[in-house]
Amino acid sequence: MVREAVKLVGMTIQTTVEENLKNFTIAKFHNEIFNKRMSEINGKRFENIKYGICISDETGENIFHTACVEVGNKYSVPEGMEVIEIPYSRYMRSFHKGPPEKIPETYYYIYKEWLPYCGYELSKTGKDLQIYDCKKFDMFSEEFEMEIFVPIE
Repeated sequence: MVREAVKLVGMTIQTTVEENLKNFTIAKFHNEIFNKRMSEINGKRFENIKYGICISDETGENIFHTACVEVGNKYSVPEGMEVIEIPYSRYMRSFHKGPPEKIPETYYYIYKEWLPYCGYELSKTGKDLQIYDCKKFDMFSEEFEMEIFVPIE
C-alpha cells in the first residue's frame, strides 16, 4: 500500500518491552493520558482515528511510543506535544485483532515470518504505524483491532 506523506501531532512515552507486556503501559498511556488531551489538538483531519508509532532502541528492550492524530494544514501543537512528519513511503498493511498481550505475536509474524520471505526489505525512511479507530479503541478487549503499516522497499 502506498500512502502520502502525513503530519501528526502527539506525545511520546518511554517504556520497556517487559514493562509494557506486564503492565500494559502503552494501552494505559493512550487511555489515561492521550485520550484526555486529544481535544487540545485543533486541526485534526479525522476525529475518530488515532495513530501509534513504536520505535525501539538498538538493544530492542526500550520502546518509545508516540500516540498521535493526523492534522491538516492548520493545526495547534499543545504544550508537551510534538509534530511528527511521516514521509511518503510504500507500506505493507496488516491487522491485529485481540488483547494487547497478543500484539507481540502479530509483530513476530510480520517481521520474522512474512518480511524475510516476501521479496521486500524494511524501509529505512518510513516508520512503523499503528492505526486505531477510537470508536472501537479498547486495548483491553478481546475484540481490540488495529491496522499495522510496515514501511517496505
